[in-house]
Amino acid sequence: MANSNKVLDNFKASDFAEFWAYNANAIVVTAGSPGSFGGPGTSAPTTPANLAALKADAEIGTVGYAPHAAWTAGQYVVLGDGSRAYWNGSDWVAADMTGVNAGSPGAFTPAWVALPANITALRADPVVGTAAKTGNASWTVGQYVVLANAAEVHWDGTAWTTGRKPA
Repeated sequence: MANSNKVLDNFKASDFAEFWAYNANAIVVTAGSPGSFGGPGTSAPTTPANLAALKADAEIGTVGYAPHAAWTAGQYVVLGDGSRAYWNGSDWVAADMTGVNAGSPGAFTPAWVALPANITALRADPVVGTAAKTGNASWTVGQYVVLANAAEVHWDGTAWTTGRKPA
């Protein structure tokens, strides 16, 4: 079988009933914003406690999930500890925002992270929401980042403010 690593990707809807009959405890991970953990049974599968637990899971961990393509920007699942994970095509990685770079427009890091929904969500972000995390330097004229709601915001040295950095 040349494509044996793609078996699950090539299933037709009619194949799933037979698959579930053989593996009634299967866990399925669905990409989304957020994605979800699911399965064929009536009880919900256990959400992995954290990134290490997700990677180690025999069924959906790094080895078990490997045949799947990378998720698109902004897709993630929420883990038991509240952190987010993203499938990059070969491994589960942290999907939480790690920073923001000023620019015209600027960008959140990593590049595939889900954008904050609005300025309120940005201000509440535990990584870049406050001066202690973002820094005290005000962005320069014209710099901004774009949020999920298409709003442009900039860092004024003490807080996130709407619009591009004015002159």
